[in-house]
Amino acid sequence: MKLMFEELSNPLRIENDNITVLCVENKAILQKIANELMSNCENDYLIFSYRNNPIKYKNDCLTVFNYFSLEFPSAFIKKLYSGICNLINVEMPEMLSNLHSNILEVLQQINTLYDFELTYDCDFELASLLKMQSLTPDLSGESMIEKLIDYLSVISKYDAKKCYVLLLPSNYFSKYEIKELRNFACLKKLRIFILDITAEIYKNLSVPLTIIDNDLCEIVDTPQIL
Repeated sequence: MKLMFEELSNPLRIENDNITVLCVENKAILQKIANELMSNCENDYLIFSYRNNPIKYKNDCLTVFNYFSLEFPSAFIKKLYSGICNLINVEMPEMLSNLHSNILEVLQQINTLYDFELTYDCDFELASLLKMQSLTPDLSGESMIEKLIDYLSVISKYDAKKCYVLLLPSNYFSKYEIKELRNFACLKKLRIFILDITAEIYKNLSVPLTIIDNDLCEIVDTPQIL
């Protein structure tokens, strides 16, 4: 997978089974890139390609920047609810039928409490009930890096993306935690692309590192993974 934008002299290769780091010391360019990533590359300033073909960022990539509150994308939630509904229909048809009957009975009883008729949909959708309960995977990790790894594990298993993009993780994680993330990417064979402002935390971690300094000069470091 590759990334290209006008300030790069050559496409940046985003490695599989590792983290690939782009450090942009020029704050104006950094902000421009970050804004584009947070808007799902709507302005086509950043061009991501896979096997030499441009990809649609919104469908094939995921940007993560709020590490305190990791929210699952709506597309993932829809797939989750659809999977749960299919599982219930196959594994628990009798319980589903009883649930439907009980809900209708409750609605009928509610109708008797008013001096006017209430209308309701007899053919309710199970997905609507799941949505009412706000069902989401539980991120059980104790630390922020554990929660982030849990988050990426779940999404990569049930709604896999070609690339996972993390913004400014050096503001939140230690060098040891970044190494944990690298090991996780290697184990799960994920492409994780990091955009950051400082390169120091990534040095000696055996990760591909490209630096764009304040003068827009490029420094490329592609060490062998130990």
